[in-house]
Amino acid sequence: MQDYQNEMFPDVVVGITDAEVIPDMKPEPALSATPAFSPKSLFVDAEKCVVWEHTARDADKLVEADIRPLAESIKASGQQVPVRVRRIEDDRLEIVAGVRRWKAVRLLNDEGCPVKLLVQIVQMDEDAAFRFAAAENGPRSDLTPIERARFYQAAIDHQYHTGKACADAFGLHKASISRVLDVLRVLKFVGKKIDDHRAISAAQASWLMSLLRNVNEEADPTDEGLEGDRHAEVIAAIDGCTAGSAAEVFGQLRQALAPSHKDGGIDIVVDDDTILGSITRSKSGAVRIAIGPEAGSVELPTLIASIRVALTTLRAG
Repeated sequence: MQDYQNEMFPDVVVGITDAEVIPDMKPEPALSATPAFSPKSLFVDAEKCVVWEHTARDADKLVEADIRPLAESIKASGQQVPVRVRRIEDDRLEIVAGVRRWKAVRLLNDEGCPVKLLVQIVQMDEDAAFRFAAAENGPRSDLTPIERARFYQAAIDHQYHTGKACADAFGLHKASISRVLDVLRVLKFVGKKIDDHRAISAAQASWLMSLLRNVNEEADPTDEGLEGDRHAEVIAAIDGCTAGSAAEVFGQLRQALAPSHKDGGIDIVVDDDTILGSITRSKSGAVRIAIGPEAGSVELPTLIASIRVALTTLRAG
């Protein structure tokens, strides 16, 4: 297997030497996670690696079904993308990005298929590690909202201390960080009602938190004096919910907390039934579109399409 992999990667060397360590790699937050240079890759034993405690990927939650396709691909064609690691004590390597690849190689080894792990060793401090991981994981669609939220929270707690500093480091808007963190904040209120927290979307969390908090987007509604105007109403609705999936619980809450629209208005909703606002028509025929704060969690084309559907429904009525 080693010879086959070396044919695929002619720059691969066996073993680890200090010459392979790349000094002070600090990627810019808005750039690709791929370094501007092309360091040599090398194969190591997967058991030599440990996972960085702040990685976005929850390694413990990855089950065989999550990594089986990747493992079969590595078995058939070799590992195409190296795992980014850095040296730590006891000559071990800490994985900053590439947890799924590491787990896939370990799965193959456990099944009797001897495979080495392809890595790139990069020397980086915590700031560089957070920036690198953010750039690497930014475009990944398979990261759950709660994994992304926990990564941002770890970055704030251990490195940047504020949401704004974290957003600046990652090249993001502060509001984007706050919306993702709503997935963690909302657990204080509905965590016991939802059977799988990984299924909570940022849109669902932002909608509920917008009803719980006041105008301060980072206020903790559990703090005295920071409750929103509908706080008591929302808590009562949550208490009255039947436990179940995220879709079921938030569906119950939307029904309980949606405005009555006595004027015959139509809700503006997206595919996951999140209510973004409403459209009403006055006696004179004028149409009024009211957009709520939860609309900030969706892309503009999605918002426009949802408004168009609601407007068509209003006219048909």
